Amino acid sequence: MGLATRSHGVLTSRPGSRDQPGAGVTMKRISYSAVVAGVVAATGVAVAGCSGGGGGGGGGSTLPPISVGSVSTNLPTYTPDSQGYAYGATQLNTTRGGRVTALGVAPTDTSVFAGHFPLARVDLVNNDVASASGTFFYDAQSIVAVGTLTFAGTGNSARAGAGDIYEFKNGAWTVSLNSADSEVVVGAVGNSAWAASGGVNRGGSLLQWDLVTSRWTTVAALDSFIPTALTGHQGDLWLGATANTAGGARLACSTARR
Repeated sequence: MGLATRSHGVLTSRPGSRDQPGAGVTMKRISYSAVVAGVVAATGVAVAGCSGGGGGGGGGSTLPPISVGSVSTNLPTYTPDSQGYAYGATQLNTTRGGRVTALGVAPTDTSVFAGHFPLARVDLVNNDVASASGTFFYDAQSIVAVGTLTFAGTGNSARAGAGDIYEFKNGAWTVSLNSADSEVVVGAVGNSAWAASGGVNRGGSLLQWDLVTSRWTTVAALDSFIPTALTGHQGDLWLGATANTAGGARLACSTARR
């Protein structure tokens, strides 16, 4: 699956061609229904929604743009707690250079999963108390809960095969996808779990968790993307990445067929 012929200012899919990485920020748009059919590239970043149309904010946007100096009416009203706030700190490890690499809300209670370097461990934190929930081969880069399911994506940019997906079930983490890529990120779009994989000089993939088969299904090729972040908003999938050859920040946006 390749990219890219230009038609009316929009890059469209063409078999056999290769994506040409550009400088600065590039935005790609991935359209899908039940299965993603292809990758469509467009320059610019939409202000609101996921439309790739030209002009201020895109013709297909369902939300008004947020103007400088004003607050969108779509945002919730800020209501401070009259009793104030108390913040605590939890020590996950004492290793020099240690850091938190991923955070995710546990699906069944108020606990939080926290992945941290250099132990490649994920702790379950509840009321400022951390307990080890599992140790991975490489550090977790993202954690997401969808319904009662929890997934974590791992990665190491210098290691081919470091990009794996773990699932937390029955109180333990197990590998649900063992990829040959160096990077994997996971995220949620509505009630569906998604993942993106990639690596240096490798073609990336966009995957969706199939609730019927309990497997990851590849639904699109990402070509020169190395994924760094994935999230969903109003049924659209947003994917942050860098080019796997020349670098440069990239933002991909998928639009569900409604």
